[in-house]
Amino acid sequence: MFPYSGNEQHIMAVPYAHKNLSIELSDDELVELHRVYAFMKDFYGEENYFSCTRETMAHRSVEHLHMHFIPGKLQGAYLMKMLEHQGFPIKEESL
Repeated sequence: MFPYSGNEQHIMAVPYAHKNLSIELSDDELVELHRVYAFMKDFYGEENYFSCTRETMAHRSVEHLHMHFIPGKLQGAYLMKMLEHQGFPIKEESL
């Protein structure tokens, strides 16, 4: 895990072994992923945050699985622009 996009509290986690899809994770890797999510809950505490799993496909980059953990709510120009740039479809009614 490491800070991402210049925000020290926006963290991206990537499995040690190269995986394209979350369905490729072994039982042991799923247990470890659960520990990552528990760590992130402790890291952010009671602060609002959201997470998302990305399965990068469609030749955007090297196909790979990764997770984003981002502080705050899905609002504001910075988050929306960053997520749109990453390929997330953002709809006003979902905010």
